[in-house]
Amino acid sequence: MRFAYPVPLWVLLALLVLAAVGSILTYRAAWRALTWRAAALTALRTVTLSVLIVCLLRPVAPAESPAREGTVAVVIDGSRSMALRDTAGETRVAAAATLTRQRLLPALSRSFKVQVFAARDGIELTRPERLIASGSQTDLQRALRAVEERFRGRGLAGIVLLSDGADTVFRDEPADRRLTRVVTVGIGAPVTFDREVRSVTAAPSVLDGSLVDLAVTTVLRGERGPVRLRLLQNGRVVEVRDLTAANGAPTRQVFTVAPDRGTASIYRVEIDADARELTVDNNRMDVLVPPHGRRRRVLMLEGAPGFEHTFMKRAWQQDTSLEIDSVVRKGADDQGRDTYYVQAAASRSGALSAGFPDTKEALFAYDTIVLANRDLESLSRPQLEWVAEFVAERGGGLLAFGARTLSGAGLDGSSLQRVLPVSLDERQGSVSRATLAADPARLKASPTPEGLRHPLMRLSTKDDDRAGRWHALPTLAGAANVGAPRPGASVLAVTSAPTGTTVPLVSVQRFGRGRSMIFAGEASWRWKMLMPARDRSFDTFWRQAVRWLAIQSPDPVMLRAPSVGPVGTALTVETAVRDRSFRPVGEPQIHLTVLQPDGEEAQLPAAPVPNRPGHYRATLATRQHGIHRVRVTASKSGQDLGEAEQLMLAGGIDPELIDPGLNETVLRRIADESGGRYVAPRDVEAIVPWLLQTLPPPQREMRDLWHNAWTFGALIALLSIEWALRRRWGLR
Repeated sequence: MRFAYPVPLWVLLALLVLAAVGSILTYRAAWRALTWRAAALTALRTVTLSVLIVCLLRPVAPAESPAREGTVAVVIDGSRSMALRDTAGETRVAAAATLTRQRLLPALSRSFKVQVFAARDGIELTRPERLIASGSQTDLQRALRAVEERFRGRGLAGIVLLSDGADTVFRDEPADRRLTRVVTVGIGAPVTFDREVRSVTAAPSVLDGSLVDLAVTTVLRGERGPVRLRLLQNGRVVEVRDLTAANGAPTRQVFTVAPDRGTASIYRVEIDADARELTVDNNRMDVLVPPHGRRRRVLMLEGAPGFEHTFMKRAWQQDTSLEIDSVVRKGADDQGRDTYYVQAAASRSGALSAGFPDTKEALFAYDTIVLANRDLESLSRPQLEWVAEFVAERGGGLLAFGARTLSGAGLDGSSLQRVLPVSLDERQGSVSRATLAADPARLKASPTPEGLRHPLMRLSTKDDDRAGRWHALPTLAGAANVGAPRPGASVLAVTSAPTGTTVPLVSVQRFGRGRSMIFAGEASWRWKMLMPARDRSFDTFWRQAVRWLAIQSPDPVMLRAPSVGPVGTALTVETAVRDRSFRPVGEPQIHLTVLQPDGEEAQLPAAPVPNRPGHYRATLATRQHGIHRVRVTASKSGQDLGEAEQLMLAGGIDPELIDPGLNETVLRRIADESGGRYVAPRDVEAIVPWLLQTLPPPQREMRDLWHNAWTFGALIALLSIEWALRRRWGLR
C-alpha cells in the first residue's frame, strides 16, 4: 500500500499525534470524573480522526496487470486486378484468402481481436472464403481511411493490408496521415512477359487539314522480336507498325490521323496477344476524338492594306474551323482622322468601326488577335491593357508580326510588353547556339530542335521530311532585329539577319491563361509565290499558327471532364462559369446533365469548388459502355450566360490492368507513411510480434483502498458508537 498524495513519515506521525492530542483535549473535562469512560471515548475519536487522515492521503494499491487488448483489421484488396492468376494457377484474391485463413488469422487471434474487410468500391465486413475480386477500381487510401473511421476510439491496434498495389486513384493533395500503423503484404508476382498499351492521348486539332496527333505509349517485357501494333478508326484498320522490344522501357509512337468531320471518332490501339501474357486486356486501349467544336474567331488588325495579309486571310478563310474579322487602316480623312475598312459579321462590325473593339467585352468575344503590321502607337493605353488582359485573363491568343508592330513604339510602361515572347524594347538579344540545329543561312527559316517537334511548325506529317521542307522554302525579304527571348519562351525557328546576327524568327510563350507568338520575318508571301503551286507550306504554317493560338481559348461557360474513363467508376466533371468579361460568376443557376448511350438523360448536382470562385464540380458514375454526352447551361438572374458540351467515352480504358505486376513501391510507400512495414507472404508470422512490440506498454493502474463501502461503513460505525456512548454516559 502507498498514498496517492504521499507525505514524509514524520509528517504522518505528527498528524496522528495531533489527532490523539485533539481527542484528549476534547474530553479533558471527563478525564477527572470518568477516567476509563473518557479513555474509551478518546480512543474512539482518535481512531476516527486517524482514519479520516489516512483517507485524505488516498491509500492505493496496484491493480492486476491488464492484458493487451485491441483489434487488428485485415483488409483484403477486392479490385478486379486481384482476379489475375499468377500464383500457382490460383487468383490473387484466392491466394490472399488462403493466406489469411490458414496463417494470418491463427497468428493474430492469439493476441488480438481480428476483423476481416474486403476493399472494393468501399469496405465491407466479410470472411476470407467469401472474397470476390469485383471492384471497379483500387483506392487503397480511401479504404484505409474508412477502416480508421470505423474504429475511431475503439482500440485499433493495427491494419494488415493484402494487395497487389495496383492503386488506380491518384490525388493531387498529399495522402492523409495515418493514425494507425499499416502492415502491407504483397500479393502476386512481378511480370516478366507482357505486351501493354500504357496510354493513348489525342492532341487538340492544330495541324493543317484537321489532322490530329495520337501519342501512344507501349511497354514490351520479355520480347525479342518485333510486335505488330495496329491503329483502328471506328473499327477499321488505318495503320500498322512494328514495335521493337526496349527491355521493358516505355516507347512512344505518334500517329497523325484525320478524324471524321461532324461526328466523334473512336480510335483503338492494339497489340497482338500472346499466350504467355498474364492478361491480354491491357493489349488495347481506346481514345475518343470529338468533332470540331465551334469556329474560332480571329480579329486581324492591319496597319495598312497588303497582299501578304490577303494571302493569310485567304488561307484562314478556307479553314472551316476559323472565322475571320479584319480591320484595315486606310488612311486619314479630310479632318485628319483615321479611316478603316471593316470586314466582319454584321453582329460585330459596329463595334469595330473605330478601328478597335469599343468595349472590352467586344474584344473578349474573339479567340485570337492578330497585330498585322499595326502601329502600336495608334492604340491607346487602355486598349493595350485590354490586349494584355485578353491573353492573361481571357485566355486568348496573340500573334504579332510586321515592322511597325515589332518596332516596340508605344509599348513603354504597358503590361503588353510581358505578354510578348521576345523583348521589343531592347535589341541586343540573340539566340544561343545551343538552341540551333545548324547555323542558319542568311534570311532562311531554320527550325530549332524544339521547333521540329512543335505542332505549329510541322509542314509535313513525316518526321524525316520536316526539316527538309523548311530548308526548301525561299529566303525572306528581311527580319526584325527583336530582342532576346523572355524566360519561359520557346524559339521555334531562327534566321540570320542582314547584320549577321542570329535572331528569333518564330517565338511563342504561354502567358497567364493564353498564348502569344511573334513572327519576326518580312515577306513570308515568298513561301507561296516563289514555290510550286502544289506546295502548301505558306497556308499550312499560318493556319497551324492561328489554330495553336486559338484552340485552347476558353468560353464563358466551360466543361472539363475526362475524355476516356473506365466503366463503373466515379468521374469528376467540373464547370467554370464566367461573364462576358470573363470574371467568375457567383451563385449562377447551373443545369448539368448527362445523356447516356441508351438515350436516358440524368441530371448531375453541382457544388461549388472551395477557394475557386466560379467553379463547380459534380460526380458522374458511369454504368454503360459507350459515349456519354455531358452538357451544362448557366444563367444568372434570368440572363443566359452560355452553355457547353463534352463527349466522354466510358470503357475505353481499364486502369486496373495497367502494369499488372505486383507493385511493391506503392505498398512500401503506404507502410512507410504510417510507420508500418512491408512484408512478403512468407513472413506474415512476423507481423504479430512486431505489432506487440510497437504497441505502447500497458499502464499499471492503481486501485483506491479507501474508496469503498467498508471504509465508509467503518467511519459511520465509529462515529455512531462514540455518539451512542456519549448519550448513554450523559455527555454532550
